[in-house]
Amino acid sequence: MPSAKIARFVLQKPNSSEPTYITLTYTCTDGTLKHDIGQKVLPEKWERKTQRPIRNKELKDKIEEYSDWVDEFTDNGKKPVSKKQLKNWLQYKEGKVGVEVVEGGRVELPAHRIFSLIKADAESGKLLNDGARFTKGTLKAWARFIVVLKDFETSLKLSQVSLETYHQFISFCNGKGHSINYVGSLIKTFKSLFNQAVKKGYTDNLIYRHEEFRKPGEASTQIYLTDEDISKLLDYKCTGMDERIRDRFVINTFVGLRISDMKKLTIEHINNDVITITNQKTRGRVSVPVSVVIKDILRKYKGELPRQYAEQKVNERIKEIAKAAGITDRQEFFKTVGGEKKLHVKEKWEMITNHTARRTTITKGLESMTIVDLQPMVGLTLKTLDLYNKRTAERNAELNKTNKFFSQRPGRKSNFDVSDWAYDDEEQ
Repeated sequence: MPSAKIARFVLQKPNSSEPTYITLTYTCTDGTLKHDIGQKVLPEKWERKTQRPIRNKELKDKIEEYSDWVDEFTDNGKKPVSKKQLKNWLQYKEGKVGVEVVEGGRVELPAHRIFSLIKADAESGKLLNDGARFTKGTLKAWARFIVVLKDFETSLKLSQVSLETYHQFISFCNGKGHSINYVGSLIKTFKSLFNQAVKKGYTDNLIYRHEEFRKPGEASTQIYLTDEDISKLLDYKCTGMDERIRDRFVINTFVGLRISDMKKLTIEHINNDVITITNQKTRGRVSVPVSVVIKDILRKYKGELPRQYAEQKVNERIKEIAKAAGITDRQEFFKTVGGEKKLHVKEKWEMITNHTARRTTITKGLESMTIVDLQPMVGLTLKTLDLYNKRTAERNAELNKTNKFFSQRPGRKSNFDVSDWAYDDEEQ
């Protein structure tokens, strides 16, 4: 009876004076497998007879781990295996593959592990998005979702995901008290990562494409700043960091950049009274005229832009600055949280964030510019541009008071006869 096979470990360059990689070799049914274990050692620190390092316990333990993996898969060398089978097994143990066929069965990593591998590839640049690296915002959303998914079901496999899983996940999020729009953002990320897993061959489950597997949501209640609000901010007396945060924020109410682009904005982006910058998200260029308010701020800082602070710090301080400036109008809105739609009441300053500046530019811009003029300035599609418009019903009525539909009486040729009306001007 032939003796059992064992894994052997050899150096790729045994005569090198520099550290060299260690290769695992094993005789399979279709030839010898050579597998790089990703570890290096100086040849002079390597014992060829034992195939182990000299006085390096950590590296020795790593090699023993690989040896144990081979023994586990081959039943201590008694079971014949192909090179592909053993290679796949080793990659699975290393956490480099999600699904693999082993002896007619399936060895599958949990979904959160697969998604973590995808995120790691994106972070390293191995996985690209249309030839470019994924944005920090996308990677942050992936990381946030992976944490939530582990909390939901740490052993969930992609092959097990179904519409029932989808509904269970939403119920889980509702139980955590998340808003419906936050749950929608998680589902959007779930679908995005699922799609990447399919592309990379980790799964062939396409349930995420089902029409019911959709992102839930509702129209968000977000505010913009009126001319009066901006005047209050500019009139408010503050110094130091608060003054610089206020001034930089006001600048963006006339430029409308995303936070990622506002962070990069410098005086070099201004030429001939026009701000031109390439969007980080879309990689498209936008150009916006320098407003008189921005010119005033630039003169204040002697031709420079005020410092840009960290996003979290700006979100924290701009609320307090707005509160002190008197931007305290009452805001009522409905919001679905934990699966229940409830009326919420806040003062306006509580709802101001970095992104309020961009919404302000778009909403105010739509009051005085055509969509054709505004669109290239903010770099949005027509559909998204409309979503950003936060004009209230009251503001819309105010702007249309002078519209001829409301300000002119029907002419003599009209079907209406003023003399038939039940009241006249004095009675109004």
